[in-house]
Amino acid sequence: MFKHEFIYSSDVLVNLSQKIIQADSHQYKVYLDIQIHYRVADDFATVGNYIEALDSFEKMKDAFDDVPSQFKDRYLRKKLNKCEFTLNKTYRQANPTLNLRVDMLRDWVLREAGN
Repeated sequence: MFKHEFIYSSDVLVNLSQKIIQADSHQYKVYLDIQIHYRVADDFATVGNYIEALDSFEKMKDAFDDVPSQFKDRYLRKKLNKCEFTLNKTYRQANPTLNLRVDMLRDWVLREAGN
């Protein structure tokens, strides 16, 4: 994932999905694909592709929402704050229509991260 090979990273997670489900709570959180979606969004925003960045952030939101509640602890919720920088950058660069999506995502991050 640190090489920005997100498709490969996602494929690895899919192949390990049955083992991940059986992992303890810390390992389960480490292997969630939430981080992949965030990093893809960040890469898209870096090159100015804000529509794809927002699409990826929305996939991240959906992935987080699908996580069983017992794994949504303070550690995982605080990780969502990493999105704030890229969302703010996207807001400054995007058009008003996209900014509505950014606002909804920022509100969601604030709510879920407990800020």
